[in-house]
Amino acid sequence: MRINEKYFKLMYMKRTSIFLMAAMIGFAALSFTSCKENPYYPAPGDNNAALNGNPQFITITKWWYSGDEGLNVPAGAVSVKEAIEIGKTLPSGAVTEQLYYIKGLVKSDVTEGSYNNTPQYTFNMVSDSTDATSNFIAYQVSSTLPDMSKLKGCWVVVYSKLQNYNGTIEAQRGSITSRTQPIIKTQGNGTLDNPYTVADLLALDRVSTQKVYVRGYIRGVTTVAETGTITNEAEDLHFAPMDEQGFANNINILLADNTTDTQASSLIVAKLPGRGTDIRKALQLGVPEYADRLGQEVIICGQLDKYAGLNSVEEIIYAKINGVEYTN
Repeated sequence: MRINEKYFKLMYMKRTSIFLMAAMIGFAALSFTSCKENPYYPAPGDNNAALNGNPQFITITKWWYSGDEGLNVPAGAVSVKEAIEIGKTLPSGAVTEQLYYIKGLVKSDVTEGSYNNTPQYTFNMVSDSTDATSNFIAYQVSSTLPDMSKLKGCWVVVYSKLQNYNGTIEAQRGSITSRTQPIIKTQGNGTLDNPYTVADLLALDRVSTQKVYVRGYIRGVTTVAETGTITNEAEDLHFAPMDEQGFANNINILLADNTTDTQASSLIVAKLPGRGTDIRKALQLGVPEYADRLGQEVIICGQLDKYAGLNSVEEIIYAKINGVEYTN
């Protein structure tokens, strides 16, 4: 049966009420247990610790399937198709006593919820990138692995019992024991000869201590503090020289892939080094004599981070503007 996303969403929205009705039906089979309030099933060595921080839901509009290199697949693991065949032997509403390791490819965005005060994730899995017919749902599975919002297109191993939920086979409240990282195609590669573009950094959406080179056009500054949240409001983003718009900030600059972008979603922040450094003097816009930097192309080298909710380049050690190189 071809995946029906509309049905999947409707089923998920109405799941609570239907689940309570199904819980009233008892099953007295030796190899099955009731579907009433299925517990969380931790994988061996998993202490069910909550994820650090507060992961946010992100819809990925561009993504590619990753390979399964580096995926830790235990002996005896089953594929999504094999898990579906096992689940089909269950009466509707029944759950297996056995826990399975299930290897599959995540083919949907991830919806985050909570169960017993622990972050839980729901998504659709298939056997591989050619599988267009499997309808297998990992329902409220737990994970202590990072970047769960970026799971689409990744291989995962889920450790869980299987449930036949009204004909749809699911991994029920298990845990993710292993995953791959998504492969993001970028225009640049982060070197001085081929720097990342602003669009590359937006696609990577990554925090890293590794120094990389980034190219962009200076669009202006933000007066929002690093711990704040940048929006598209006029008081947050400034795209005109100081004497025209009256902003005063020399600790950061906004970069874009062109000289016209004004949407926060198309910008990154470059956090300038400390006062008196050559790089800050070369790139700052917060004083009138440096207004000519506006719209100029710059190459910088630093580490990827977040600044007031936007992707940023920080700890900058190199900059090149107007053919002149600056280092700290």
